[in-house]
Amino acid sequence: MHYDTFLLGVNSFLNYIEGKNIKVLVLKGIGLASYYPDPRNREFGDFDIYTFDHHSLVNKLIKEKGIYIKYDNTHDEFDFSNIHIEHHNFFVSNYSKVSRKVNSYLLRVASKGTKKDSNGLYYPPPDFNVVYLMRHLTKHLTGEGVTLRQIIDWGLFLKKDGNNIDWERVTPIIQNMRMDIIHNVITAISEIVLDLDLSKYFIGEKNSTLIEKTINVIFGTELHREEKYSFLPRLILKSKRFISHYWMYSSGLIPDKFFTEYFVWSFKEHISDPSQI
Repeated sequence: MHYDTFLLGVNSFLNYIEGKNIKVLVLKGIGLASYYPDPRNREFGDFDIYTFDHHSLVNKLIKEKGIYIKYDNTHDEFDFSNIHIEHHNFFVSNYSKVSRKVNSYLLRVASKGTKKDSNGLYYPPPDFNVVYLMRHLTKHLTGEGVTLRQIIDWGLFLKKDGNNIDWERVTPIIQNMRMDIIHNVITAISEIVLDLDLSKYFIGEKNSTLIEKTINVIFGTELHREEKYSFLPRLILKSKRFISHYWMYSSGLIPDKFFTEYFVWSFKEHISDPSQI
C-alpha cells in the first residue's frame, strides 16, 4: 500500500477514537518509514498497534461501528478505512520462554519511554525496537519467510538510531534471551544488502556459516508459494518447510525449542484456525 493512502487510513482511525484518551503505540511500519530517504519509498502492509490498557475499549468502539473483528491470541484484526489493523494483545507471539521474556521487557520499555507525533501516535524508543524488530523478523524467518523490506528496515534502523541504543544495558538482555546469534546474522545480511558498515553493532563474534545459510533461505524462499495449491499439497509443502527449518533451532539461530515450544504452538494455532493451513 502507498504511503499517502496508508496515512489517510491511519488518520481516519485516529479521528474515530479521538477524545477517548487512548494511547496508540505504533509497532514497525509507519514508524520505520522515517529511516528512509523518502518515507514514500517504503511499501506498507498492516497497521500494527498496541493500546496498553485500552485494548478492550478500542475493540468495543470498532464493534460499535459494525466492523468485524477477528480475535487471536497475539493480536486481533480488523479493516478500517482501507487499511488492515493488527491490534496487539502481546507485542510478539507469547508461546515460548524467550517470547515471554521479550514481551515482559518490551512492556517495561514501552511504558516508560515513548514519543508522540503531531498526529497523536506514539513511537517506541530504540531500546524497544532493537529487540522487537528482531523478534518479529525471527517469526517470519521460521514461517512464511523474510522480505527484503525487513532486512532494509533493520539496516536503516541501526544506521539512523544505532547510536541512540543503550548497548551497555541492552546487550546482556539480548544475550539472556539468546537472541545475539540471530541479531548478528541479520545485521551481517543488512550490511551486504545496503553496503553499510554496521560492525560496531555486532554482539560478540559473527558466524559465517549461519550467515550464508540464512542468506540462502531468505533469498531462496518464494513467499506464500503454498497458497496457490489445494489443501493436501499445501499441507505437504508447509510440513516440508516446517521440518526443513529444524537446523535454525539446533544451531541456536532461533532461541526457542523446536518441538516442545514451536511445534506445539504451531499445531495448536492451526487446529484452532484451520484456514491457516
